[in-house]
Amino acid sequence: MSSLESKIKIISGAREMFLERGFYKFTIDDLASLLKMSKKTIYKYFSSKSEILEFVVKSVTGEIRKGVEKIVESDRNPVEKLYDWSRLLATISHRVNLEGIYEMQLQYPKVWEMADEIRSKIIKRNFAKIIEDGKKEEVIKNYNTELMLSVLVGAIREVVNPKYIIENNLTIQNTIDEVVGIIIDGMLTEKGKQIFNNYKIGSGHETV
Repeated sequence: MSSLESKIKIISGAREMFLERGFYKFTIDDLASLLKMSKKTIYKYFSSKSEILEFVVKSVTGEIRKGVEKIVESDRNPVEKLYDWSRLLATISHRVNLEGIYEMQLQYPKVWEMADEIRSKIIKRNFAKIIEDGKKEEVIKNYNTELMLSVLVGAIREVVNPKYIIENNLTIQNTIDEVVGIIIDGMLTEKGKQIFNNYKIGSGHETV
């Protein structure tokens, strides 16, 4: 097995355990056992659990980025793209161990800041085009694009946040659904809302 293949195997195993258990509920011993690999081999490629976590975060956010880019580059209209984005977030939320991410936020603030910065960049880079296209088609209100992006990023940063969700006794799924609903309701014109609800019904979900 090459060095690259070994690193990928370690990151994949750590990602699986992190999403399932949370970062503090597994050890390098657990990871070595899962991978049938010695601890010495793991430490050959990664100096600490913290470094492994950084690569896990990059792996997860990289997958999210690809999912968002696929939506943005699709032939769907801007409103349908917004809906598809909301479903992508919902799908991801079902796979996330909220307590594990909260642990990371508390114990590894620099890694959390890195994840948050990547998340914000993904939103700003991809949603500017959706918003501009939506304004041209008169399905998104003609507000300043940068302002809308800042509101979107700010809402997600402050509310779709493990600390906020846990301290307010919420669930990540409901939080995402309600935040997205509030944001989209504020962005869309009446024409856009009609398209959104029709597409949502056609996708098998209730309207908001």
